[in-house]
Amino acid sequence: MVVIAIIGVLIALLLPAVQAAREAARRMQCANNLKQIGLAIHNFHSAQNVLPPVCIHSQRVNLHGFLYPYLELQSLHDKLTEDGCYGVSGGSPQRFDYDWFNNLTPEWRVAFGAPAVFRCPSLHGGNPTFKFGWNTNSGTSDLSDYRWNTGPLSGYVYLICRANETQDWWSRYLYYYYQNEYHYRGPFRAAITKFETGYDGSEEGHWNRITEWTPQDTMAYWSDGTSNQLLFAEKHVPAWVDGLTTESANRWDGGYNNARQQHDAYNPARVVAVSADLFARGRNDPNRTPTEARNPEDWPRGNGQMLGSAHPGIVQFLVGDGAVRSIPITTPPRIIWNLTCVDDGTPAALP
Repeated sequence: MVVIAIIGVLIALLLPAVQAAREAARRMQCANNLKQIGLAIHNFHSAQNVLPPVCIHSQRVNLHGFLYPYLELQSLHDKLTEDGCYGVSGGSPQRFDYDWFNNLTPEWRVAFGAPAVFRCPSLHGGNPTFKFGWNTNSGTSDLSDYRWNTGPLSGYVYLICRANETQDWWSRYLYYYYQNEYHYRGPFRAAITKFETGYDGSEEGHWNRITEWTPQDTMAYWSDGTSNQLLFAEKHVPAWVDGLTTESANRWDGGYNNARQQHDAYNPARVVAVSADLFARGRNDPNRTPTEARNPEDWPRGNGQMLGSAHPGIVQFLVGDGAVRSIPITTPPRIIWNLTCVDDGTPAALP
C-alpha cells in the first residue's frame, strides 16, 4: 500500500509537468507556423519586388492564396490558376468563395483545408481540416487560426463603405473614411484594380468586371520599419464554437480564404482597434458570454474581442522582420494599434 501511495504521488507530481511540456511544444510549433508565414511574405517580396496584396477585390483571391507557392503549397496555387481565381474579365474569372469551395472534389477540399501552417496545434490541431457551414451561403469552411492585422484611424472606429466608390466588403480592412478622405492603416493593401468601361459599382462588377490588377507596395510602405510592424496574429476563437456549424459559430471560426459577406471577412483579417477588450482573456473569457459574443461584426466598434490564443496569457504575433513575438494579453491596446498602423506617426516599442 505504501508503494502504491508513493507511485500515486509521483504520478500526481509528474502529470502537470508533462502537460506543461506538451503545451510548450505546441506553442513552439504555433510560433514556427507564423515564422513560415513571415518567410513566405519575405520570399514573395524578394521574388516579385512587391508585397502580396491583401486581396485582388471582392470574392477574389486574398493574401493567403498569394502565399501558397512560398509555403510549399504550389499545387493549391496551380489549382487556383487553373480555375481562373486569379483571372480578369478576359480570363474567365472564378469567384473565390464558398460556392467555389463547395464545388471542389472532396480531395481538393481537404487539400485547401489541411495546410498545417495555418493551424495552431493547441486549438485546431486535432479537429477536422474543414467544417460544413450553417447554410448554402456559408457552405464549407477551410479553417485557420491566424489572420493578418489591420487598424482603423485612432478615435474613429466606424469603417464606411460607399456604393459609388467601387469599394466592397473588403474595404473594411483597407480604408478608413473620415472627413472626406480615405485613411489606410494596415500593413497590406488591396491590388490596384481597373474595371471595364461603364462599370457602375454594382455588386457583380466587384468580381467579374476587373480588366487588370497590380500589387502596389514594397516593404518601404512600412514606414515605421519592419521590426516595428505587426503583420499576423492569432485570432480569438471562443470555446463555445467548437464543433458547431451555425451561422454565429462560423462568424467566429470560418474559412481563411473566403470573404463573401462582411462577417466572413473577419476570419482572414481582423481589425485592431483601441479598445479595452482588444485581447480575450482566454477561450472562455467571462467578459463575453456566448450570447453577447455572437456578433463579431461589432468588433471594429470595440464591442467584441479580436485577439486571442489557446496559449495561456499571451498572443503570438508575426513581426515585419520575420520574428515571432509572444505578447502578454495585458499589453495596452494602443501599443498594438500603433504597431499595426503603418503611418500613425507615433513611435512604439514591442512589449
